[in-house]
Amino acid sequence: MRTSLFAYGFRAQFLLAGCAALLLVPVWASNLVLGTPLGSTWPPTLWHGHEMLYGFIASAIAGFLLTAVPSWTGEKGFAGWPLMMLAGIWLAARLLIASSAGLSPLLAAAALSVFAALILGGLDSVLGAIVASLIVGWVEAVAAGYLGGKSRDVVPYVVVLAILVVRPYGLFGTRTIERL
Repeated sequence: MRTSLFAYGFRAQFLLAGCAALLLVPVWASNLVLGTPLGSTWPPTLWHGHEMLYGFIASAIAGFLLTAVPSWTGEKGFAGWPLMMLAGIWLAARLLIASSAGLSPLLAAAALSVFAALILGGLDSVLGAIVASLIVGWVEAVAAGYLGGKSRDVVPYVVVLAILVVRPYGLFGTRTIERL
């Protein structure tokens, strides 16, 4: 069965960003006003900032770049199973953060790194995912060592954005991917 939801990069990612906004704002407001627990071990302000940056904004930017960069460069964009996998990893990261009270914080952080590595390596390349995961890990370590703090979570995404401008299909991704 073919679906048009994963025919272009913006469709699923914009839908996920919109759903994140619809769900996260009431949860945050309920916690702020009524003191409703979040289900996360993180402090509420950190959780809110993280979900707005990685839950809402990262999905919106990923959708924009997965659509705009191929248009700018004249290359075909991703469609089908690579976008399904990307949406699934993004959703898994959101669920891990939301239920982090019962999970290791490293598991949720790893899901964020996988999201960056998957985009960087190329959505259709296993070798690219492996090499990109090493690059993302190295960039996180260097950022933590030189910049400190939570910069290790942000810097890999800056590197990913810079590389996607030059190579919109990732480091090892196929130049042409057939649309559904």
